[in-house]
Amino acid sequence: MMNGRGGAQPAVDLRSSGALLRVLALMAMADEVLAAEEQSMLEKLGTQYLQQSELDSWDQAFQHPMDLKQVAREIDIADRPLTAKLAYMVLCSSREDYGFSVNPAERKAFDQLIQTLELTELQKDQAIQDATRELARTPGFWDILMNTFSNQFRLDTDINPIAPSN
Repeated sequence: MMNGRGGAQPAVDLRSSGALLRVLALMAMADEVLAAEEQSMLEKLGTQYLQQSELDSWDQAFQHPMDLKQVAREIDIADRPLTAKLAYMVLCSSREDYGFSVNPAERKAFDQLIQTLELTELQKDQAIQDATRELARTPGFWDILMNTFSNQFRLDTDINPIAPSN
């Protein structure tokens, strides 16, 4: 995977990637409002993960795919700070796109995620700072997310059809 500066991050294993993607989908649904772009990107990444894993559904991947705590426990310890950062970026993406703030339902889901991931307050604060900084530096969370997982899931579709091809 690539970090926001173009440097390589350690690859997230396939099982942990699936749990991370599922957590992001659950975070996006925390306030029961899912924008069309959010739904489209999460479905695309989810489909790619399921194909890569040779699974037909999230029910095959996880015993309780709609349970944030159960899914979050599947994330490797080393991937938990990244998960927290990306989860906060999901929550902020609506704020970025539509001017909404992180609402109480989203904040509650994020706090529950932090607790389940067994991250410290310092790690939580760092995840929020990193997410906020990256979103300020690189607009377009969904572009960041697609780039993060594109190599791992071998996505060959261009997420920005306006950008010139190499």
